[in-house]
Amino acid sequence: MIKLFRNIRKNLINDEPSEALAKGGGKTSKYLKYAIGEIILVVIGILIALQINNWNEQRKQKLEEIQILIDIKSNINNCIMDMNKGIDVFETSKSLSLKLLSFIDENQAYNQSYDTIFGGFFDFWLPDFTDGAYINLKTEGLSLIQNTSLRQNVVMLFEVELAGLNGYFLEADNNFYTNTTFPYCLQHFTRPWKTEEAKRSLIPKNYNALMADSEFYSILTEIVYKRKLRIQNYQETIAKAEKVKTEIDKELKHLQND
Repeated sequence: MIKLFRNIRKNLINDEPSEALAKGGGKTSKYLKYAIGEIILVVIGILIALQINNWNEQRKQKLEEIQILIDIKSNINNCIMDMNKGIDVFETSKSLSLKLLSFIDENQAYNQSYDTIFGGFFDFWLPDFTDGAYINLKTEGLSLIQNTSLRQNVVMLFEVELAGLNGYFLEADNNFYTNTTFPYCLQHFTRPWKTEEAKRSLIPKNYNALMADSEFYSILTEIVYKRKLRIQNYQETIAKAEKVKTEIDKELKHLQND
């Protein structure tokens, strides 16, 4: 097509005046055809340029989506590791509290080895969830994730599930520690300070009175309940996080092979 219009233009330019007069309206017709052809070529060029620009933009968005999904998956992996650490802490706290309850129920005599149990029965986990990629996604626009179902599940994981563990549940644990457990421990225990190992211990001021104190028993049973509940919360959130990871892997495979 382009070669044809170029040949017509060349012939028009090379026509002798006599030839032009002989051809008369034929030359005008060729000029008209040439002009129309030029317009068509310009239009086609614009459409091709727009299509290329659109393709480049789609390719750019696709690469951005792939990268953000990879980064979010990395965030989720870090959150899962953090939750597993939390479960270990909760399990230890629950186990130590159950031991102390058994000491009370069985009227166990004091043993110095119990000091390490007293020093850790009230521990709870302070989550440190990684969400930098998700924050970037919100900044760039959630619509960057084209898959609607995956986008909704990512939002639900970070805005509801993880936010709940790092918000309401953490606040509840912290309030119980600050308002109940910590004041009680200050009143009924002393903490060794001469060695680093000893700092993880608590020594009861009056062991027998402590074992007979109904408030201490109630604190222990509440801790056991809270730790069981929190372990369940974390395990359920880990399962949901793993599901989102699987969805991300599936979407990445689709995007990278498309």
